Amino acid sequence: SDRVITASVQTSDGAIWTGTNGDSLDRWQAGKLKHYSLRDGLLSEIILALAPGANGSVWVGTPDGLNHIENGKVSSYTSADGLPDDLIRSLLVDSDGSLWIGTRRGLAHWQNDRLTVFTQANGLKSNLIGALLQPRASDSSHDFAHDLWIGTLSGLSRLRDGRISTFTTKDGLSGDVITSLSEGQHGTLWIGTKGSGLSSYANGVFTSLHRGDLPQTVDSILRDDHGNLWLSSTHGITRVSAASLAACGASPECNPHPISYGRSDGMPTEEASAIGHPAAWKTMQGQLWFATRKGVAIADPDHLSENHIPPPVVIERFTLDDTELPLVASEQRIPPGHNRFAFQYAGLSYAAPSKVR
Repeated sequence: SDRVITASVQTSDGAIWTGTNGDSLDRWQAGKLKHYSLRDGLLSEIILALAPGANGSVWVGTPDGLNHIENGKVSSYTSADGLPDDLIRSLLVDSDGSLWIGTRRGLAHWQNDRLTVFTQANGLKSNLIGALLQPRASDSSHDFAHDLWIGTLSGLSRLRDGRISTFTTKDGLSGDVITSLSEGQHGTLWIGTKGSGLSSYANGVFTSLHRGDLPQTVDSILRDDHGNLWLSSTHGITRVSAASLAACGASPECNPHPISYGRSDGMPTEEASAIGHPAAWKTMQGQLWFATRKGVAIADPDHLSENHIPPPVVIERFTLDDTELPLVASEQRIPPGHNRFAFQYAGLSYAAPSKVR
């Protein structure tokens, strides 16, 4: 219904829901699109957060409160019902079925029709809540699996057994403004920041990955079934092997061989959306959906067409002590006593000339 997409999720019935930045919500399934708007009971045309609920239902966060859509019926909840704030920034359904609600005024937990609110008074460093993550992998440790990770403007908080701990750059994070969270293998956590790149958390240790070959502001992180991380930013989407990245760390000498995707690869725009949560989603079929400012960009990691053929290289110019030599023969004999040799060359590829290295 609108080009500027804010968030995407897939519900348990297989339907995909996409929120927009001014024309409400769309439900897409088997080629059929259903539009939900104010007339259906939504509180706002602007969708800021989505989360799949039980039985194919979906939770919808807006600047004016919370909606729940189940079997086509829309329910509404606002600060009049006890929410700390009407502006909902993120949502997460807990493994026990309860709902976590990130707002500008703290984190709310809705369980058994009771609302509990966590704020700076409970250990948060900031009440402005962003990305939320609860590890689900079977290989996570028992403790880790029940943690709730909370991205804020002032560090990464962890809620464990009702207590909040907050980690910042002093603990090894690359930056304190947390923009995205993703669960990796074997209890690893990947953390995207605004302007400070990527960080990881494994075995109780934070590692800052200040790398020039990765986006500095990571708006969303997805992990595919092939061990790769997909990072979205305002400069397109970057794919990198999680194992290579963990092995290289921040070392500039080590190259994890990231691959960038942009308009030449079929994206409608290189500017991924950073308005809502989650701005990227992995479907049950393994496809990756990325919200952008011109629609949804969908990647299929199982059927990536990769060009492994290096482009033919042509030497265009050769100078000897700044004097150009003709490129007539395949071999040039240079007598001793010369100091400066210079080659100018080109890689011939029309597929994506800007990516030739």
